[in-house]
Amino acid sequence: MKYRFTVPLEEPRGKSYMKSYHVCFSRKLARKISALGQLQFDNLLCLEMDHRVLWYCERPLKQKYHVDGRGITVCPSVYVVYADGTDAFQLVISKPDESKAVDEFSLWGVSANEHIEILGHKDIYKGPFWMRNISYLLGKARRVHGIDAGADDAFLRYLSIKGPMTIGQLITAGRITSSSGFDYLADLYFRGSISFTGIEDKQISYKTEVHCNGEQKI
Repeated sequence: MKYRFTVPLEEPRGKSYMKSYHVCFSRKLARKISALGQLQFDNLLCLEMDHRVLWYCERPLKQKYHVDGRGITVCPSVYVVYADGTDAFQLVISKPDESKAVDEFSLWGVSANEHIEILGHKDIYKGPFWMRNISYLLGKARRVHGIDAGADDAFLRYLSIKGPMTIGQLITAGRITSSSGFDYLADLYFRGSISFTGIEDKQISYKTEVHCNGEQKI
């Protein structure tokens, strides 16, 4: 599938910015992703682990437009393509209610006939443990190389029949191992096959419930 944006614009940065410049490898995009600032970077991690997101590209474009004779430049944070076929340009900003950039971005969306999304701190940090768990799952999912469709089908069929089970119960039942079970579950979460209960508010543990979402999404 061809996407409108695949290569991010370069982020100009000096030595003073290096402490807030973040880079990691994206399994979804098969390349390194980067962001200037923790909020921007955490949003990329959320997109990476969201099975509803098919594709994304940070810093997709910089575009000028005019309103009432005044030139305005917009720089969307991310371009996102969803699994349902829709797409959107996101602006990630710490205080959306207090930012002039939000008004300018909204005007650009109307004039360019583009769908936009404004994301603030509360949109990205869904709970006290959300980002910690997302980062943990992302790291675990990276360890998995290759997919055994037969094993996945058997596991998901078992989970769908039994209903929600804790990670500890799955280990006791012999469906996953204590050594690599978290890696496997993280990979299934990345692909959208399972979900976890309460990972916004509690740290993932043996007591965390696992739900079957049905067929693999990615």
